[in-house]
Amino acid sequence: MNRIELLFVLILSCFAVSQVIGDDDDSCRPSWVRSLRVTDEAILTWTEAPDEECDVAYYLVQVTYRGEQSTYTTEEMQLNVSFVPPCESVTFTVIPISTNDVQGGTSTHGLRMPIPPDANLTIQYIRVSSQDGHVTLNWDLDEEWRICTSRFRVIIYEEESDTPADIYVSDTTLIIPFLVPCSGYILGVTAVHSLTQQGPVSTVRYTVPAHRLISPTVQGITLGKTYVYMEWHIDSYVHNRCAVSSLVVTSTPSFSLAFPITNNYERPTISTNITNLQPEIMYFLNVTVVNTAGPSVPTLISVQTLGDE
Repeated sequence: MNRIELLFVLILSCFAVSQVIGDDDDSCRPSWVRSLRVTDEAILTWTEAPDEECDVAYYLVQVTYRGEQSTYTTEEMQLNVSFVPPCESVTFTVIPISTNDVQGGTSTHGLRMPIPPDANLTIQYIRVSSQDGHVTLNWDLDEEWRICTSRFRVIIYEEESDTPADIYVSDTTLIIPFLVPCSGYILGVTAVHSLTQQGPVSTVRYTVPAHRLISPTVQGITLGKTYVYMEWHIDSYVHNRCAVSSLVVTSTPSFSLAFPITNNYERPTISTNITNLQPEIMYFLNVTVVNTAGPSVPTLISVQTLGDE
């Protein structure tokens, strides 16, 4: 091979190598971006793949919320998305585009827009009502910021206890079945945006209305010819703190007796000794316990006095 032929072969080889390199550059496909997030200032940011080898010219950003999609371009690894309403749930899709207009991998994330510093999450108009022993708590929140609230935290402080109870709900109404009649409570409500963000606690003081005790239960009966001795148990102070006054025994044949009760925390067993009865007579007793709400539902029992052996 002479020098001219050798030179020609070298030129062809160089051209072929450059063509291969050019083809590689033209087909370089960027990798998908990482770490999509929205800052508190409503800036969508992301990071480049750690092994990215392509030159990225710009990024396509698709923003989808409320069923509508918009597309934006940016040369930076961020985009101001403050046009999206606060606390809105948004789907962001970011696609890198190389300098040779090759579309890279797609990265899609569902994110929630941040809550602005001036958001008013103060609970308004707390209302408390009671019916059939159940307390209902209602409250309002500025409708503009309702979307920013994922749930509500209800804090229940009993005035005679140091340990509050927390209940989380998604609605603005809560029925509380376990509050004790005639007890005082502080009821607090706060709007929760996230684990670290919540509004101020709004409180209201409330005393549960009086409620009748449940029916008394008999613990023991001793029968004689002219007397009936009974021991009765009434509902504990833990379940009902309304003041008790008496245990009333009404009978057929007819008589009615009231046995005074000393109101205290212990609610001890109540002893009743009914005398001056007739021998061998069946008595049908109606027994109630009376507190500030009135008489309880009666307990009905029948007893028969003894006769001669």
